[in-house]
Amino acid sequence: MCAQIGTFLMLGPSQLLNLPNELGLSIAGLVLSAMTFPFTIVCAYQELYDAVTEAGKNYDPSYLNDVLVGMFNSFFSLGLIIGPLASSYVAIATSFR
Repeated sequence: MCAQIGTFLMLGPSQLLNLPNELGLSIAGLVLSAMTFPFTIVCAYQELYDAVTEAGKNYDPSYLNDVLVGMFNSFFSLGLIIGPLASSYVAIATSFR
């Protein structure tokens, strides 16, 4: 998770770290982010699976896996749509840079 935070700081100019706005730095940040991102996603899926199985009801494991994967991917994709839209609205509303 700490590596992923570091890669996000590499994307674009960072006033905190005095990093310049260079294309090579942004590309390196995107590549490193793509390499570290799956390690944070896998943990979240396992937590979902454990929470449902510990709820006390007996579900068919293959059916449960299919439903959880579908819901996980749906909400993840929804977040990929809503996140940039909301952040661009906030950036415009607050005159961020």
